Amino acid sequence: MIKIGFSTSKTNPLSGLIRWVTKSQYSHCFLIVEDAFFGVDMALEADQYGFRLVPLEQFAKQHDIRLVVSPVVPIDDGVKKAATWLGESYDFTGLFGMVFVMLARCLGRKWRNPLRAAHTMFCSEAIVYVLQAANYPGAAELEPADTSPEDLAEFLARASSSIKA
Repeated sequence: MIKIGFSTSKTNPLSGLIRWVTKSQYSHCFLIVEDAFFGVDMALEADQYGFRLVPLEQFAKQHDIRLVVSPVVPIDDGVKKAATWLGESYDFTGLFGMVFVMLARCLGRKWRNPLRAAHTMFCSEAIVYVLQAANYPGAAELEPADTSPEDLAEFLARASSSIKA
């Protein structure tokens, strides 16, 4: 089963800034995919090096994994689509555009991320695209470039409770 993880970096100072701006305990999110060929869990993530697949054990050396969520419906189709994104660049400008999204929320407004870029993505944006490609219940309502890891964790908690109810 594919899972969604939420973490914070043990080494990257940008992690603390992201948590402060988003008022979250998470600065990063990623997919946990069991690799049948290698027989180990892998982290599929969008990070400063781009969209990549790394052994989860290696990932955990640099990240404090704080939450792992099992999706309430399979997201395999979305992950298969995500394989085509491997090697794509990280959306640094879109990440900084999240400051405007968060500022708008503080003001009781809703602004779209003005710095989002095509053909690049940051972590939570990638996970939203995966959920949307998998037709995950409610994911179509999410705006990928405006969704923080905290937003995503809250969405998954709400989706889980609404489907189980």
